[in-house]
Amino acid sequence: MPALSRYTLIALLAIAAFFSVSGAQQTRESKKVLFLAGKPSHAPGQHEHRADCLLLAQSLVDSDLAIETEVVNVWPESNDAFDGVDAIVIYADAAGKYSKEQYDFLDSQVKAGTGILFIHYGVHPTKENGETYFEPWIGGYFETGYSVNPHWSADLTPKAGQINSMPAMLRPRDPANYDQKAHYKWIEEMANEK
Repeated sequence: MPALSRYTLIALLAIAAFFSVSGAQQTRESKKVLFLAGKPSHAPGQHEHRADCLLLAQSLVDSDLAIETEVVNVWPESNDAFDGVDAIVIYADAAGKYSKEQYDFLDSQVKAGTGILFIHYGVHPTKENGETYFEPWIGGYFETGYSVNPHWSADLTPKAGQINSMPAMLRPRDPANYDQKAHYKWIEEMANEK
């Protein structure tokens, strides 16, 4: 399965789960997701922030969920773009490299109840921004010199009959071979709790 499809599927499922409230329970007819796509940082076909955000946004629009989307390059021209937004998705290197004012603005949005989701290196801010914003928002961040970024391979061959019972959009093209890059931060307090 191409890397784009894996990341797309993971992010789409996370966003869909975030909004899996029945229409009767929603306070408005639809929810709005604002995607902040980072600047190009890799060769074409790798870490395509804008293209991936556009694909995810269109997938949400095409779903059965009542979701409106907007994709913005880096940061909107006006903070008015955040009005009525239910969730912010950031897919960018170095957590978007936002200014303190922009992080403070995001902080005010999160504290007001707006959801926030980071994709891939979106969780790689400076240590100061990680401690100040990311830990309260999402519980952690990727810290240079402390976090680990390994690759792992997994044999995820489904049991007989499993693939055919899965929804079409979730069926893997090559279920047996995955080479995935994992990003995580080992939290000492969690290790000491055992």
